[in-house]
Amino acid sequence: MSALFVHLIILLGIILIGIERGPDGDQRALELPEDIGFAPLVAAAT
Repeated sequence: MSALFVHLIILLGIILIGIERGPDGDQRALELPEDIGFAPLVAAAT
């Protein structure tokens, strides 16, 4: 249950960062996990 909660928070963060980047960041939002380093976060959470 907590893993699902963590995933939702991370997805929300990715969406918010994509919005901050503006229209040009729409496609990059899909690549963000590796760019910002969300991968270690996800690995640590699971």
